[in-house]
Amino acid sequence: MSVPANAFVDETGSVVKNSEVVLTIAEALSARDWLTNLLNTQTTDGQMLESGGMIKITASVNNKQEV
Repeated sequence: MSVPANAFVDETGSVVKNSEVVLTIAEALSARDWLTNLLNTQTTDGQMLESGGMIKITASVNNKQEV
């Protein structure tokens, strides 16, 4: 994965600079993973979608604040 410079902003919309941004990646690639983590994919009218898996990527500064 490649992340360009100045790609992250804080809650005020300011670019995060001079801080280490930590990316956390969680994958759910099987039906068991989806059930264990209470994950699902739905359309806007509530119909279930078939999925080959899900990946959640979060970014944080100082292991607290998501950016």
